[in-house]
Amino acid sequence: MEVAVRLHQSGNLQQAESIYRQILAVQADHADALQFLGMLLHQLGRTADAWEFVNRAVAASPSNPRFLCNAAAVLRSTGRLDEAISYCHRAIELSPQYAEAHGNLADALAAAGRLDEAVASYHRAIELRPNWAQMHHHLGVVLKARGEFDKAEACYRQAVAVEPNLAEAWNDLGTRLRERGRFDDAISCCRRALSCRQDFSDALNNLGAALLDNGDPHEAAGCFRRVLAAKPNDPQIHHNLASALRETGELPAAAAAARAALKLRPGWEEARFNLASIQLLSGDLIAGWRDCEARWERRAARKDGCDGPPWDDSELAGRRILLRAEHGFGDNIQFIRYAPLVAAKGAQVVILCHPSLCRLFACLGMKEVAGNDQALPPFDAHCSVMSLPRIFGTTLETIPANVPYLKADPNLIDRWRGKLASHPVGLKVGLAWAGSPEFREDRFRSPHLPAMAPLGGIAEVQFYSLQKGYAAAEARQPPAGFDLIDWTDEIEDFADTAALVENLDLVISSDTAVVHLAGAMGKPVWVLLPFAPGVFWMLGRSDSPWYPTMRLFRQPQPKDWQSVIVQVAEELRKLAVRRLG
Repeated sequence: MEVAVRLHQSGNLQQAESIYRQILAVQADHADALQFLGMLLHQLGRTADAWEFVNRAVAASPSNPRFLCNAAAVLRSTGRLDEAISYCHRAIELSPQYAEAHGNLADALAAAGRLDEAVASYHRAIELRPNWAQMHHHLGVVLKARGEFDKAEACYRQAVAVEPNLAEAWNDLGTRLRERGRFDDAISCCRRALSCRQDFSDALNNLGAALLDNGDPHEAAGCFRRVLAAKPNDPQIHHNLASALRETGELPAAAAAARAALKLRPGWEEARFNLASIQLLSGDLIAGWRDCEARWERRAARKDGCDGPPWDDSELAGRRILLRAEHGFGDNIQFIRYAPLVAAKGAQVVILCHPSLCRLFACLGMKEVAGNDQALPPFDAHCSVMSLPRIFGTTLETIPANVPYLKADPNLIDRWRGKLASHPVGLKVGLAWAGSPEFREDRFRSPHLPAMAPLGGIAEVQFYSLQKGYAAAEARQPPAGFDLIDWTDEIEDFADTAALVENLDLVISSDTAVVHLAGAMGKPVWVLLPFAPGVFWMLGRSDSPWYPTMRLFRQPQPKDWQSVIVQVAEELRKLAVRRLG
């Protein structure tokens, strides 16, 4: 028996199984041989055979709490949770200080969804056996399921402190750190998990996700490809690969991966929306608009809180249609260009938008502009502004790109002109450097003001801050030699921003609402784009079919703002010289 156990513990399962069976051939009710063979078969995933032997072991020695716990573990793996819980309770009655019984009970309770009871049992198991790494880890998993994320993280950390080679705990800690936005630390944890277990596909997938979040799409794609070699039929991994390849700019391969995910999981809205983003980025607008409608399936409220029929190109003459804002300020400025086209169909158009856009959108001359902080105005049908390109069948060739379609209030223009008159420097340039931090990819698209330092010191150029929001404070300490005037405290909304922009010669900005505003007004605007840009900027072009007066400057590789801003500085220097000449 001792030889068989040593072989079993050393991983020589086939030899150990043979000896166990030899013992049982001589003594059919040998309790130790029965339970060891049962657990060996359980290790091999042969649960039906495993149950036969652990059950016989319990019958041979019904008062042995270890046998009861082993039987509970097998029952749990087959989904017979109530029986597993019962076996654990019997073991605890026989041996109240038996930590393994409390641990097995906790696992069974957790599997049954009885989380509060599971937590109590995990704590009892850890109290009896403080250095039981697996129980610290399992407790963390349950605490996370209960929404106690900080406590869960503490448990993962305790688990790896006790057992540094516990791959599952490193992986879960990496996942938690990724959720907190600590991507470098998450990557380190996932790599540690893989060093403990090289074939750990979940950790490899999490590593890829953390790398993608950290702006390393090429390495992320390599991780997902390796996972697919082991899990070729997992739609989630195909979806993840599609996202990574979209970020690397490998759009045909990205589309193929997204379609593979949809083939394995038909109708999956996340994969369909991912495919839409790839199609839009590649300029396949018709297909992109169609699949972009999957965004509504990703939300709990399909109508975005609007009661009444959605509009989908039905007859509008004499009807009152509510065009509602969606996504960020820039998106709404970009697509509000369709409002006059809807009105041309005979509709009475009511625009529902963020209050800071109301005064600006009033220049469109629609029936009404209402803030979304107020009660909904009456309407006969409603439609998101971002669904209008699909309804109008917009292609690259038919984008309604006549600018300006937004104009500043003349009185506000005069007010800002008076302020700028005190600064008669040659070239007046508006500057913005950061979008909304609520946008998931903002850390990639927003270089921030310190990175703009190469623009400083250019002769006959005066910069004016157009930056609002959390990053506006950076204007108080511009880079050395940077002549920046900041009047943004006097900007109440986008109508004020528009009036200031109207008085400028040029706008330079990262991908913010300001570039959409300047483009919609027909003002010269230079946009600083990350390596993986927003879908409507597409790839490989320095112009935008949406805005004729716009010029695009793109990162040559991820996170490389230096190259972009140096190029912009050179072009700005040339422009200033031409103006002086």
